[in-house]
Amino acid sequence: MDVESALLSKALQSGDLAEVVARGIEADHFADEDLADIYEWAGDFMARHKSPPSIEVVRGEFDYKPLLTKDPLSYLIERFVLLVKERVAVDEVRAYHDALDDPEALPEIELYALEMATRLVELVPTPKAQRLSEGKARKQEYERRKRKRIKPGIKIGVPTFDGVTMGVQPHELVIWGGPPGGGKTTGLQHTALNAYLQGKTVVFVSLEVEGDVILRRFDTMLTHVRYRALKALELNDEEEREWHKILKRCEKDRARKDIIIIDDIRNCTVEKIVAEQMRYKPNMMVVDYLEEMRTPRNLQGWEGVAQNGRGLKQQARVSKIPYVTATQLNREGETAYQSAQKIADMLIILIPPEPEDDQTRMYLSLRKYRDGPSRKTATMKWDLDTMLIDELPADSEKFKPREPLGDSSKNGLRAKKKVWAARNGNES
Repeated sequence: MDVESALLSKALQSGDLAEVVARGIEADHFADEDLADIYEWAGDFMARHKSPPSIEVVRGEFDYKPLLTKDPLSYLIERFVLLVKERVAVDEVRAYHDALDDPEALPEIELYALEMATRLVELVPTPKAQRLSEGKARKQEYERRKRKRIKPGIKIGVPTFDGVTMGVQPHELVIWGGPPGGGKTTGLQHTALNAYLQGKTVVFVSLEVEGDVILRRFDTMLTHVRYRALKALELNDEEEREWHKILKRCEKDRARKDIIIIDDIRNCTVEKIVAEQMRYKPNMMVVDYLEEMRTPRNLQGWEGVAQNGRGLKQQARVSKIPYVTATQLNREGETAYQSAQKIADMLIILIPPEPEDDQTRMYLSLRKYRDGPSRKTATMKWDLDTMLIDELPADSEKFKPREPLGDSSKNGLRAKKKVWAARNGNES
């Protein structure tokens, strides 16, 4: 039986074309180009007229002879998906065999295998349907989580924001945005360390800073010894004792939690990051940062950066492992900010103090949260000498932020000033 022709004919005959489209079947999945053209045209027709075309209408547009069948549509969809997977799998295996014969490809041959598997998994996605009618199952899951005291998310270490979000959820992408040198890496490390302190294992992918530097910062965050003294090998006796105590504790806790730092991924892609996730199976992935990833072919500037962000977000949704990353935002343009706002489930903007202000402060704005209120602000202790990063009380210092990144319009700035004023109890 010609499965492609039978599927298309059945969908048109029964008027159930929408079911085929909802299953994720696209025109490119058809090997027969004529059938692919008809399927694409029928989909456009259905979108315009809110109803699929009849076979008679299709005949009026194409030289089409339907293959009528009594087989159920669900069966034909299953057969079609298997046929597509078989055809593409054969092509992928042939390409993989060619890679095995290529000496330049052998050092990363596992990535070819991962990319091959990823393409097959994503070839015809299976939409996950959840039903309002499944109330019993939802009630049981609620009771299970309540009984076992399962936390709803991983806290990032900013109490004001954690109170709103209840922590990073398993499927979410968090983006820290700020100007060059504005504290993005420190923010990412603060998030990673808070996950670690909650008993989680984190993979920290550093694409710009050496692993030794990242480790030294984590050591300082845990001990609050002087960072420069640790770097210069000049810790005093008390600082050395505190540092050694933390080192022993981290080794003791290794079986149940850890921070794994990877700083040697060349030409980093989403696929390579996914490979590290599969290797270490962490509770959180942190990537520092989007601009340092290799952009997909034919995409330049922020289009490529945004595509990588979407790739990380899709991986978070598929694997149910939260991803945290950062991006550079400038005052000159809105493109980066708008893209980050569209992609992120949680967008945190860093607003460094002016040169004349206290340099051990940082202003944070929860600019977007997809599952709750946003536009929250926080003042942070941000002492890089001892890596003391912590939220300060609301009345500890009046906000003195410069114009927030990504919001240069008069209305946006007026609204933001109102937020700052309300935060300090002097809204007019």
